[in-house]
Amino acid sequence: MERNLRQYMTSEEFAEVIENLLEKGFKPPLYFCAIAVNGSMDMGSFDRIGKTNDLKANFVAQYSTGDLHALPIHLLFVDTEGLAARVVIEGAGEPQIIH
Repeated sequence: MERNLRQYMTSEEFAEVIENLLEKGFKPPLYFCAIAVNGSMDMGSFDRIGKTNDLKANFVAQYSTGDLHALPIHLLFVDTEGLAARVVIEGAGEPQIIH
């Protein structure tokens, strides 16, 4: 991945992952924790913008080992209803959603 994780998670490419979770019944806010194999981490949520269906990423905590997030990166998503999913970002391929 050429960009850092925050840039990637707010890109159009990653929006498909969020849309897929919403189609599976997840309800915002979606809380996440991203952990890279080098120990770098990001935590936050995807929240609705006002009363629209648009979501905005809010990053609330980060730990960096000094390097960018090394691949693969594992993300855990949970919603307020108790649904959970793991998303894996590896190399140049599409993120995989593992339920």
